[in-house]
Amino acid sequence: MADLGFPEAATTGDIVGTDYDTDHNGIPAPFTGGRGRQLGLELCPPEIAPEYRLKYKNQPLDDLLFVAMKPIITSDGEPRLFVLGHNADGLFLDTIRARPDDKWHPNKKFIFCLHA
Repeated sequence: MADLGFPEAATTGDIVGTDYDTDHNGIPAPFTGGRGRQLGLELCPPEIAPEYRLKYKNQPLDDLLFVAMKPIITSDGEPRLFVLGHNADGLFLDTIRARPDDKWHPNKKFIFCLHA
């Protein structure tokens, strides 16, 4: 988060954008207003999460990585992001609620994709 320029807490909308983002002409451009996009990074497609979980086998214990992506609305009606972690039970892939106004502590780490 600090690398994105957020020394304090930031919202999901600040980080990845929202459904209500617009371009410079005011035309709807969902999920383009987040800081990652402003820095030239891309949101990840959701399939990156399980692929990266399978490849990143040496993730440090107690580490969490949040996937910067357009949130997926799940059956409970909540927007969610994927999270890759490592705890005492081992490596895992899970989701976490990510409403546009949910706050993220500045020590959280997000994974973005680079534009090819």
